[in-house]
Amino acid sequence: MLHRTRAQRPTSRMADRSIPDGSSAPARRQTLPRLHAPSRAATIPANPYLTDEAQRIRTRQRRALIKTGYACNDHCVFCHTDDYRHSGDGETAALLQKIDVARLRGFDMVVFSGGESTMRDDIVQLARHAKTRGLSVGLITNGRRLSYPEFARAMRGANLRYVHLSIHGTEHVHNRMTGDRSFEQSFGGLRNVSGHGLDLTVNCVVTRQNLHDLRGLVELLLPFPDAMLKFSCCEPKGAALRHSDPVVPALGEASAAVVDAIDHGLRLRGAARGPQFAVENFPFCLVGEHRVRDDDLLSNQILAMSEVWDPGLVDIDDFNKVKGPRCAGCRLDAACPGVFVEHYRRFGDAELRPVLEGDLVGPRGGLVVEARAEDVRGVPWTVLREAQTPREFLPPEQARFYEVPSAPGIGVVPIVEARCDAACVFCATPTGPIRASTEWGLKAALRAMYTQMRGVLVTGGEPTRHRALPTLLSYARELGLETRALATNAIALADPVRAAELVDAGLTGVDVPLHGHDARAHQAVTATAGSFKATVTALERLREAGIRLALHATVGPGHARSLPKLLAFMARFEPTAVAFEVPVGSLAPDAATLAQLDEALVDALPGAPCPVFVVAPLGVRPALASRRLDPTSAHPALSQRGTVLLPFAHLHAAMRGPMA
Repeated sequence: MLHRTRAQRPTSRMADRSIPDGSSAPARRQTLPRLHAPSRAATIPANPYLTDEAQRIRTRQRRALIKTGYACNDHCVFCHTDDYRHSGDGETAALLQKIDVARLRGFDMVVFSGGESTMRDDIVQLARHAKTRGLSVGLITNGRRLSYPEFARAMRGANLRYVHLSIHGTEHVHNRMTGDRSFEQSFGGLRNVSGHGLDLTVNCVVTRQNLHDLRGLVELLLPFPDAMLKFSCCEPKGAALRHSDPVVPALGEASAAVVDAIDHGLRLRGAARGPQFAVENFPFCLVGEHRVRDDDLLSNQILAMSEVWDPGLVDIDDFNKVKGPRCAGCRLDAACPGVFVEHYRRFGDAELRPVLEGDLVGPRGGLVVEARAEDVRGVPWTVLREAQTPREFLPPEQARFYEVPSAPGIGVVPIVEARCDAACVFCATPTGPIRASTEWGLKAALRAMYTQMRGVLVTGGEPTRHRALPTLLSYARELGLETRALATNAIALADPVRAAELVDAGLTGVDVPLHGHDARAHQAVTATAGSFKATVTALERLREAGIRLALHATVGPGHARSLPKLLAFMARFEPTAVAFEVPVGSLAPDAATLAQLDEALVDALPGAPCPVFVVAPLGVRPALASRRLDPTSAHPALSQRGTVLLPFAHLHAAMRGPMA
């Protein structure tokens, strides 16, 4: 299941700004603005596996999920909220207020969940209150109370339009998994809601106990053509984490059983309508062509949620999933959910079968091969919540955005991607499992910043590798962010179609590394054949399109003699700023090299076409200061050309001012 996170917002002195629907928003906002643009109906095509009525409900209604409490009349062996089942229920007044907030936030439906929300005596009251506010109602439920006809009628009368009901197998298996004789009631609840034009999902969590029974469940649901049977991957959390060995199956084994069950159901169903089939939280590489049936909270238009302890609604994300090094280079990574964090920690990613760029994959499936080390470029990013993970390497779903003091008003949004089309020798990107940024998470980062920032710098990884980048730039323009810049190696922008796509989407500036004045010098750093030609082609194309350019280079011993040539070569692109970065770690230059670089820079400055920045780690600063590269030395050549030494925090801090 997708989780929620809070947006971190730095303080700001920016003035009020209108949002695209014409309303006004204060500079300091405690909740996110009305959800006018990020509707999944606008970004995801209609699901061909839904009934017409369910599709109509789903695509027209934006939903907020409200947890009413964690008590439950089942005792499922996999329950991910089992740790909270005795923590108490939400107060009625607080839940009524959250319903009102959902209406004010522009949602069309509230979905009650738990625990088991139907155990509450006031659940019909809550639903009727939502109806008076013009909201539809949904339930995520075990369905037991819906087996009572009077209750089912009362909920339908309170505008119930969506039901997500759990049945995990045939009678014996279901009862064993839920720890109670609950099957008769849950199946009775299904009977009472089927046939009433609802968006109806039957959810089956796949565990070791029901792997052998999935075909039986498919056969059981054949008489319900308006239902969607969804097979959900079991998350090692709560009860499932405590009893993971007997509960959580291997990903490969579970995926194979799910694919077999769906294929079995399609054969039995033939050309008849329904039931439909879906999957959730299974890696796309393991479910083959059935990956098009992926059905998560966002697919259900559930865009925000509230735990019992939350005072309001919080945007959802899927930070409980990551991607391992094997995912680097897989062509499915942008859309694939990855694997659960705890599953990765326990089992790794050996079961995954990444689909490479050259593989033949189509509607009928195709060749899926294992990734070889030589096929994977760049270094995977880590997004696990570890204390040692630098803030700039967090996905926007956790960090939302951050601001560097030297570039006030420009928010930095990292796009987390598994791939890079260069393999730079100095790359300091942490290694480990990753989860690629989602389009929804990136848009949430922009909504969190737009009342406080005047621009955005999208960094990576390599942001041009993410399919949602044009949509993100367009959305930034729609929100009124004046600067829409990229930190990119620009290799992909040598393609005129890709470059034009980003320019048309609203790109205003780029910060591009140019490490040498010829292919030999540049590619000694990028370790990527053809990267020099591609970057130069992209820079020429972007300059002709009127895009502001900032250039930077990581300097080493080889630059001591070539720095003047590099600076002269950079001048041909008419950059607004140039920065030279002193590397850290094992690549850090020694004192003698620093002295040579110092003299080379001073000699090169008379030909500088623009302000020049030197970015160095704090530990190197004393050596640089002794070589007159500190602005306090007031060296005529340096101060004349606007050269300044900056502490090494983030290279782009030096570049955003000139680009803005």
